[in-house]
Amino acid sequence: MTRRRSQMPKHASLATALALTLAGCATPSPSTLPPTDHGEVLHAAPVTVETLDWMTEVQAILHDDPRLGAVAIDESRSTVTVTWFGEQDSTVEELIARAPGGLEVVVQPADFLPGDLQDMVVDAMQPDAVPGVEMTLGHARNDGSGLEFGIVELPGGLTESDVAALIAESLERPDIPITVTVTGAVRAAGA
Repeated sequence: MTRRRSQMPKHASLATALALTLAGCATPSPSTLPPTDHGEVLHAAPVTVETLDWMTEVQAILHDDPRLGAVAIDESRSTVTVTWFGEQDSTVEELIARAPGGLEVVVQPADFLPGDLQDMVVDAMQPDAVPGVEMTLGHARNDGSGLEFGIVELPGGLTESDVAALIAESLERPDIPITVTVTGAVRAAGA
């Protein structure tokens, strides 16, 4: 039996993926929503096209602004959190004013400039940026409070906290909270 899914416009599916990724919704909570016409069980209320379009607009207009962190929607799909560093300017205020009716928008202050955090991730992920440490992933925390990295394994005798301190030292930013997790080696699919 072949299962068909309804087709979404290309931009809507990309926006959905981005919104869900930013919201950290990779592990859905149990649902009380009824199955769809196709028998699929939804794990959260669907995001409206109007909300997706607005979130996409926010990201498109502010994407080059280093003060913008994450634009994330909660699991109830009723609140969008915009992480922002510093004072809100008129562009941010106008975008918030254009949010769809019924959608709550919360501006969460970032502790650090999100653009700087992203630059630090790129720097730390360079080969041999931290000698003896093989990184598998890195990202700025959605709330702009620090950095998170995954490593293949702990170098002999070091703890995850020790590696975090090495990363902070290599970045010359001991003031940035860094979390390190051993993730193991990353392999290509099918390898």
